[in-house]
Amino acid sequence: MADPDTAEQILLSLARNGTASHVETVVRAVRRRHTPPDNHTARRSLSWQWDEDGSLVLRARLTPDDGAAFIASIEALVPPPTPISHPVPPTPDDPQQRAREQEPGPAVDRVAARRADALLALVNGHAHTDSDSDSEAGSGATVERGRAQVIVHLDATTGTARLDDGPEVPHPTAERLACDARVQLLLNDRRGNRMYPGRNRRLATPAQIAALTVRDGEGCQFPGCSHTRHLHAHHVIPWWFGGRTDVDNLILVCSFHHRLIHDHGYRIRWLAGRWEFRRPDNTPIPAAPTPLTGNTESLIEMHTRARLQIDHTTLTPDWEGDRLDPDPFLDALLPRRIRTAA
Repeated sequence: MADPDTAEQILLSLARNGTASHVETVVRAVRRRHTPPDNHTARRSLSWQWDEDGSLVLRARLTPDDGAAFIASIEALVPPPTPISHPVPPTPDDPQQRAREQEPGPAVDRVAARRADALLALVNGHAHTDSDSDSEAGSGATVERGRAQVIVHLDATTGTARLDDGPEVPHPTAERLACDARVQLLLNDRRGNRMYPGRNRRLATPAQIAALTVRDGEGCQFPGCSHTRHLHAHHVIPWWFGGRTDVDNLILVCSFHHRLIHDHGYRIRWLAGRWEFRRPDNTPIPAAPTPLTGNTESLIEMHTRARLQIDHTTLTPDWEGDRLDPDPFLDALLPRRIRTAA
């Protein structure tokens, strides 16, 4: 090992003149140089747990090459960010409402939310868009007809719903799962006896899906949405409340807006030869809403309200922009091991 005082001086100099990313790069490089490949394989794992709010928390550890393949698969399904057009339009009066209606919706981290959606696309087999075995009709649209992947238990006494071997789910979620047709519903009566509720048909037939694409076009019908893959045949009058699986009661929507409609109480009706969407407060949604985009003025206002006092010199290092080469730091901190012949 290098002299402790020398190593400390090197790291201190790096911290003062470089960025936090530079320090992290050196630390990661040190760990990689001293981690044998066998350790990566031995420590691979995947675990999960149900959180207190009912959400599922995943934790995975993969070898470097498998991890790179996983990241590449996720990023390939994440849509590119919407480019900022100039002049930048002013912030709308209802940014939260507009954000809820545009994928990925309100999220603590919108990039991370899109990656979570991409992971679900991989899990549900949506990565191979040209050869989905459960899609029907249309050269440009694919409509999910579903397989029984989720079991939901309904309690007639309490009116609650819960996942099989999982937590209780809100009523709108159970309603959406029933409409989505990718769920097996098990009803427990007041004496605890299990019944299998059902109507003659809950899934739209291939012929109905073909009729929907002719009537509505090959894409999600929610205003402003351009999705044409992995659409759902949504029941306008919920199947849960007796809605029939007829073409007049079906509309094609993407998975994101299908969840939005059920979870937030959006309403749909056929009016003057087209579908009309209304928000929970009964205001109509414009046929072509303007997509949200970046707004520097709003960002400055937000920082000012939070008293962050951020300006153009904040967090500016003495780094001159040249590319960091971690090898000199590694050579000084961790001299290379010399293998001796046996």
